[in-house]
Amino acid sequence: MFPEESSLRYDALEEVQDGELAQRAYMEAIDSNTTAERRQQIERQLLAYCKLDTLATIKLWSRFAGTPVSI
Repeated sequence: MFPEESSLRYDALEEVQDGELAQRAYMEAIDSNTTAERRQQIERQLLAYCKLDTLATIKLWSRFAGTPVSI
């Protein structure tokens, strides 16, 4: 989305790199057969994805609004 911003690269994330993968990870996390250790791993990945997605949304809004935001 922002190729000039190395801190906003979804491909740098572990497993969860887009919305579809986030949905799949969530479904795996709530499955009763998923181990506690795997749930913790998924939670970390989802939090990293959501953080990046939120930062990208703020950056996008900033560009549309013409208001510079430093992330």
